[in-house]
Amino acid sequence: MGLIEKKLGYLITIIECTEDYLESLIKLIEVSEATRDRTFAHEFDNFLHLSYLHATSVVELAVITKNLESAIYISEQRFFMKATNLIVYEMINTYNKYSIEYRRLSENNPKMRTSLNELNSKLKKFRKKFNIDNKVSRVRNKTIAHLDKDVKEYTSIVSSLNKKDTISMAMEFLMIISKVDDLFHHYYNTDKGKVYSPSEIEDSKKKLDQLLSISRKRE
Repeated sequence: MGLIEKKLGYLITIIECTEDYLESLIKLIEVSEATRDRTFAHEFDNFLHLSYLHATSVVELAVITKNLESAIYISEQRFFMKATNLIVYEMINTYNKYSIEYRRLSENNPKMRTSLNELNSKLKKFRKKFNIDNKVSRVRNKTIAHLDKDVKEYTSIVSSLNKKDTISMAMEFLMIISKVDDLFHHYYNTDKGKVYSPSEIEDSKKKLDQLLSISRKRE
């Protein structure tokens, strides 16, 4: 299997798995909002919504990168390169927006705090490596989120984009941002710093399955 086939296989796996995950999250959100005490559930609901936003962005970036890898025509490549820059830039901004919330949730959760520190370190290096704050933001601001009225500047930016480099950026970002899943994992398996036992987790899963079953019967 060649490198391109491996990349496409990896991206397709992300798309398929994330689509299933998104469907599960929607059910969890519906059940949580309908059945749990609002004060107790508020933090959990917030985290479910963060999980959904993250997963949606991941699957969209994977779809765009998959299409860029397969694109033949120059116009196709340019569009998907611009879209890749846009999604990466917006995902980083969204992560930064909620980073304070992640930090707060990790205060009494050592494993989550460690994962968060590792993720922030990798993102910092990524931003510098691919010049996110200057080059990528410029692509975003002048060619796709907004169209610059200066045609020469617009064409100059678009012409500077490189398919191989853009795919490399997207693939590396997908691997880094997948570490957000570790934050979710550590959060879901802890309660104010207390780690649940395997039997407690299993009991919770059974209760959740029962709630999901009830929810489906109501549809």
